[in-house]
Amino acid sequence: MAMKHGKAVAALAAVLALGLAGCASRGVTRISDAPTVTYDGVMLGTVSETYDLADEHCARYSGRAQMLDDDKADGRISFACIN
Repeated sequence: MAMKHGKAVAALAAVLALGLAGCASRGVTRISDAPTVTYDGVMLGTVSETYDLADEHCARYSGRAQMLDDDKADGRISFACIN
């Protein structure tokens, strides 16, 4: 599934690598307000898995996840549920 969202993941990975390269992963917290969802605590190696979680969340609203750009390397990723 990582290749499905390859372009978005590659762009985010470049941003996250700068700010999160030395951090240890302790889990991801979901902050949900359908039809959007934000995950806090995302690490470079878990971006693809977070995208999968967002897709699962958005499926509840008959949509699929689209990553929203925020240009911050803070470990927080937001997704919009689109149809």
